Amino acid sequence: MRYIFLLFATSFLLYAGYLEDGIKAYKKGDYKSALFFYKKSAKMGDPRALTNLGVMYRYSIGVKNDYKKAYHYFKKAAEKNYPRALTELGILYEMGYGVKQDFKKAVELYKKAADKGYRRAITNLGYMYEMGYGVEQDFKKAMELYKKAAAAGHTRAMAFIGYMYELGRGVPKDYKKAVFWYKKAAHKGYARAQTDLGAMYEKGKGVKKDFKKAIYWWKKAAAQGFADAQNALGYMYMKGHGVKKDSKKAFDWFEKAAKKGVPWAQHNIALMYEKGIGIKKDCRKALFWYKKAAKEGYSRSQTNLAFMYKDGVCVKKNDKKAFELFKKAALQGNTIAQYMLGKIYEEGSGVEKSFKKAAEWYKKAAYHGHPEAQYNLGLLYYNGIGVVKDLQQAEFWMSKAKESGLKIPGSM
Repeated sequence: MRYIFLLFATSFLLYAGYLEDGIKAYKKGDYKSALFFYKKSAKMGDPRALTNLGVMYRYSIGVKNDYKKAYHYFKKAAEKNYPRALTELGILYEMGYGVKQDFKKAVELYKKAADKGYRRAITNLGYMYEMGYGVEQDFKKAMELYKKAAAAGHTRAMAFIGYMYELGRGVPKDYKKAVFWYKKAAHKGYARAQTDLGAMYEKGKGVKKDFKKAIYWWKKAAAQGFADAQNALGYMYMKGHGVKKDSKKAFDWFEKAAKKGVPWAQHNIALMYEKGIGIKKDCRKALFWYKKAAKEGYSRSQTNLAFMYKDGVCVKKNDKKAFELFKKAALQGNTIAQYMLGKIYEEGSGVEKSFKKAAEWYKKAAYHGHPEAQYNLGLLYYNGIGVVKDLQQAEFWMSKAKESGLKIPGSM
């Protein structure tokens, strides 16, 4: 019996040694050796080694991304109630990576890890309550969990608390408190918080407006490769806010963010290519980036792309395609697209002519202050086309158009 115990103890020490060797190799960036040692230790069922293997496959560290292998290793470690494995497995269920998306299962796993005091799981559970994923939406519960994780030093939770105060979710809206929490996370190097803090300085929310401080924090986040901060810096260089106006630098920052899939950055470089701002004019590249952003549902790109199809710029003229894109943008509340839909229905360009539908879309744009839409709506009321004739409404909307700066034919 003593011999069996000694044999087991020796084996345990050997596999524990493999784990330590794996960790040392990982820290040195020797991922091949790390993988070898983790696998050795994982054979003994070590939960940390199993989790570390899952992390490597999940985040493509030294190996090709493989969600199914990641799931396999996380599940084995989670069966031993290892907090990080429970959390990582929860993320796979939340996102639907390598497994069918299941918010309730994700919540269940986060709760198990949270009960063990694992900060990341507590924060993730808070997010599920905030969004109402797998549980009934509860901002107060979310805030309670974020504060618990933040008290344990979790920077992401600190940033989330700032966000809750900024929007007034579960707490009264308080920009100063939002800034306080953003600062806590930003000083710890959390890029999302640094970006949000920069936005507070740019807008003067909870702090005195200060473009230079906004740029300072955005540069911190951009240096970590955070795309939203890179896009924000591009905007500052484009406008010359807090820095000398520099279209070339603006383009460079927009391009960094665009390549990471940020649709508004993709729109910005498309616009720069279209107009030749900070870069040589190139309508083909403009078309390429507008399409990228439009595919992500960005309404401004959908609208600009629609104009290209409508006018046959860099692409074969296609009224039907233009209509489809204008409609997508209009349904998101894009005022220009709403006006254009009204015009298309009025003229019957690529669709069956309908003054009634024209009036409906002109109304939407007119209520948002679009002067041409206001004037055209006024004309429809004046002539009783598509709407019941109403001279008061006609006068009202034409006056609105004039107030908006539109030159009315025949007016002084």
